[in-house]
Amino acid sequence: MASSTTLLAVGSVISPLLGSHIADYLGKRKIVIVPSLLISAAGTITLTLSGADLAGVIVGLVLIGTFLFSEDPLSQAVLSDIVKDERRDAGFSVYYTSNYVSGSAWGTALGFIVSYFGFTTLFWVMTASYLVGAAIISTVAERG
Repeated sequence: MASSTTLLAVGSVISPLLGSHIADYLGKRKIVIVPSLLISAAGTITLTLSGADLAGVIVGLVLIGTFLFSEDPLSQAVLSDIVKDERRDAGFSVYYTSNYVSGSAWGTALGFIVSYFGFTTLFWVMTASYLVGAAIISTVAERG
C-alpha cells in the first residue's frame, strides 16, 4: 500500500511540471490535458483488470500518477485563457469554489460506491469520469 501511494505521490509532483512544460512548448493546453485524461483512463482500466498481478498494478499506478495530475495547472491556464481580464478574479473564485465543493462531493460519492459496490465499480466510474472530462475539455476553445 505504501509503495502504491509513493508511485502516485511521485507522479503528482512530476506530472504538473512536465505537462505544463510540454503544453507551453506546443502552445496548446488541450493537447496535453485530453491525452492525459485518456491515458489516466487507460491506467485505471489496467489497474482494474490487473487483479492481483503486481506488474499490472504498478503499470496502472505509474500511468495514473504520471498523467492524471497534469490536469489541474493546465485547467487553470485554460480558464485564464477563456475568461476576460476584468473577470479573471471572479472566474478563479468560481473555479476554486466549485473545485473544492465538487471534490468533497466526489470523494463522498466514491466512498459510497466502494462501500456498496466495491473497488472494481469504483475504478470503472473513475474511468468514465476521465473520459467525460476529456470530452468536455476537448470542446473548450483556447486563445491564440
